Amino acid sequence: MKNKTIIKGYIYASFLLLISVYGCKSGIIKNVEARQDIREFNTAQQKQKAFANIVFAAVETDAVISNKPTDDCADDPAIWIHKSNPSKSVVFGSNKKRGIHSYSLNGKEIQFVDYAKINNIDVRQNVLINGKKQDILAGSNRTSKSIDLFLIDSVGRIASKPDFSINLGAAFKPYGFCLYKDEYDGLFAFVNNKKGKVFQKEIQIENNSLNAKTVRELQLSSQVEGMVVSDKTHLLYVGEEQMGIHVFSAKKEGGTHSEMIKTSTDNNPNIRFDIEGLALLEPHYLVASSQGNFSYAIFDLQKNEYFTSFTIRTNTVDAVEETDGLEIYNGNLGRLFPKGALIVQDGFNYDQDTLNFQNYKIVDLAKIRNFLPKK
Repeated sequence: MKNKTIIKGYIYASFLLLISVYGCKSGIIKNVEARQDIREFNTAQQKQKAFANIVFAAVETDAVISNKPTDDCADDPAIWIHKSNPSKSVVFGSNKKRGIHSYSLNGKEIQFVDYAKINNIDVRQNVLINGKKQDILAGSNRTSKSIDLFLIDSVGRIASKPDFSINLGAAFKPYGFCLYKDEYDGLFAFVNNKKGKVFQKEIQIENNSLNAKTVRELQLSSQVEGMVVSDKTHLLYVGEEQMGIHVFSAKKEGGTHSEMIKTSTDNNPNIRFDIEGLALLEPHYLVASSQGNFSYAIFDLQKNEYFTSFTIRTNTVDAVEETDGLEIYNGNLGRLFPKGALIVQDGFNYDQDTLNFQNYKIVDLAKIRNFLPKK
């Protein structure tokens, strides 16, 4: 049975408490994750069943590389769009124990860069680098405490080591990460740590020389990770895992004030912490992973409030539980995903009743748009 497999292989006997205190200063009580306790897994699975909006993954990627299926390695996806043939676009996925994987849209691994503990990743295309428009993948490196940047070539490949790195200092342990391209094609990076600190870095690369400076610091009250920026509205969304979703200006002169998205806290019965991955769904929605009930919340950004939720259940591909990072591409990706795709990390990847190494699932975005108001 599925739960027997979890008990034997996935739930660590040392984690027997249902709650643990997160930070004496904040006084916040941190929910135990499903991987830490079988009772928490069962609770999340039961709560998942309450959601009426259901979709199925069309594709699952090859599994990430790790030592054993119980390893928590896959974390955050990003997507690079092929300029002339969208069906040849590439899905990147971080392996927070080893490096960065890349996959075709049918889920087959293309490349694995095995070099460091990369937690969160992001892609921006047509960025001004060395005086010309280029594509870049960047991520938070927990091994060297840096932001690492890779140039992406014309077919979606990256080098075996970063082309550029930004040292964050020995005291800063990077965690969540995202990129931002402003209206002048300027490149910025947001990186945070588990203490709620967020740095905004302005990045310039000329003559193969990198110049990065901190242009803003933000401080939230507790642990953050998931972040995403709209390059169109110039807004930054930050998930404070045990509090909700904050909205900041993404501009370097944007100040430190944030506005909380209404009903993004767990006072909303459809939300159960942690708030994890965030992604933008056009024309004006935000999708967030609600880990404690294995679901995804959709927020209407025009109204700044919760709209609905959905879950990803078992069909030809297994269901998705306890998602960390996620990504959305809103345009044409060719035959498989002509209306776009949602890519999610799967915390519990099963082959029938057998627990397998973690991977990423890809959902036809048209299925999720069915839950939105018709134009």
